[in-house]
Amino acid sequence: MKNSPAGRTGPAVSPFRGLLYNRKKIRKMEKVVAPPYDVISPSYRSELYKRDRHNVVRLILPSGADPYSAAARTFQQWCHDDILTQNGKPSFYLYHQTFMIHGRKFVRKGIMGIRRLEPWGRSILPHERTLAAPKRDRLRLLRECQANLSPVFSLYSDPSRQCEKWFSKMREKPLFDLTTEDGIRHQFWSISDPEQVKKVSSLLSRKTLYIADGHHRYETALAYSKEEKGRKGADSVMMFFSNLNDPGLVVLPTHRLYHSPIVWDWKKITRRAGKVFTIKTYSVTQKKLFLAAFQKSSKIKLGVILGKKVAGSGPAFALFETSAQKFRGSSLAKGLAPHRLVLGSSLLHDLFVPRVLGIKGARASLEENFTFEKEIEDVLKKVSRGEATAGFLLPSPKVSDVVSICERGEVLPQKTTFFYPKLLSGLVFHKF
Repeated sequence: MKNSPAGRTGPAVSPFRGLLYNRKKIRKMEKVVAPPYDVISPSYRSELYKRDRHNVVRLILPSGADPYSAAARTFQQWCHDDILTQNGKPSFYLYHQTFMIHGRKFVRKGIMGIRRLEPWGRSILPHERTLAAPKRDRLRLLRECQANLSPVFSLYSDPSRQCEKWFSKMREKPLFDLTTEDGIRHQFWSISDPEQVKKVSSLLSRKTLYIADGHHRYETALAYSKEEKGRKGADSVMMFFSNLNDPGLVVLPTHRLYHSPIVWDWKKITRRAGKVFTIKTYSVTQKKLFLAAFQKSSKIKLGVILGKKVAGSGPAFALFETSAQKFRGSSLAKGLAPHRLVLGSSLLHDLFVPRVLGIKGARASLEENFTFEKEIEDVLKKVSRGEATAGFLLPSPKVSDVVSICERGEVLPQKTTFFYPKLLSGLVFHKF
């Protein structure tokens, strides 16, 4: 993993005078923060609107006939009323998230700052494809509010873990220390000491960055910077920097639901898939056995859940397992790179859907026919209720495989990764 030069106009990564909720007016931060806009369901959005009239959802997911103008007016009003106040000094912001996974405690650490924008492929590398509609939406919001309302999430490599060492024992009281309803603790400190700021800026400015989350926000910020060339602040984007070598970095899969009709010809499917996969099938009464087998398997794998109409007389559940070696020389995987197929999203969308199931064209479109679920239980329920034709369970991706894709200049299907937990929106804003 290579380092990147700081660039021709000073440090690529800088502190900023963030806009922060005024603690004299906002007593309970947990009432005004929210997850990123793209994981907020309509029902949860309504709940957040009711929770507090100053909840950040009114900015990141506004409502009304002209939602973008409404968000801008709200933002301006909050600044005018001192609901949001500007930090007195240019600062970085240390952000810790403490959470549990399968009974084990993790603490993910990182730093918030602003990163000078540049096209993909120099020292900032994407790993997922983006969609046009979300970029149009975010660009309209950015034009109206003229601020970064949520951070882009990036990763960098530093095996020596310098930033973690510098701030391992923070004596200052955090600006915010809150626990959200999901049990995750969020601690947020301001770092304004000139020597500390200089060290952080120097270290992070030299790093190649891999975008973990926020591809649409980054591309939107880049487009806006071209529209507003020369405008102070518009050439940068608010970004969270987390170390690839942090033991608190957790990546979970995003499972899929498929909504178009499928002609599930089991004989054809097993004949095609058998060239590469070992297939284990389970009846409707063997759900627990299927789930246990999926979780236990350490191979390259896909779990398939079939609705009653699709399954017919065939299995209700199927586990498809393979290895990277089986892709080489296989006619089923011809033209597909083995280094991509080790990732569940690519295995599903590049090989399994078009070549095993025979679903192609618009019917295979992620935008039109797939929806995403974080929890296996939600996939099972929706397929069982007939809300989806089939469900696909994906394994957790390895960060090293994602970085390998980035460094090759390639991208993966949307929602390949789920870096858990999501960063909160509302901790700090970057106003141009």
